[in-house]
Amino acid sequence: MAEWSKAPDSSSGPLTRAWVRTPLLTFILLFSAFESLICV
Repeated sequence: MAEWSKAPDSSSGPLTRAWVRTPLLTFILLFSAFESLICV
């Protein structure tokens, strides 16, 4: 994470980070919901 904060955000701004973060959050949410369904 240190390298990310040090790198200039001119080319990969918050938009690019949101594009990368959104599928990750969706995957985590789906996985946790699927896991809870299996456990119950």
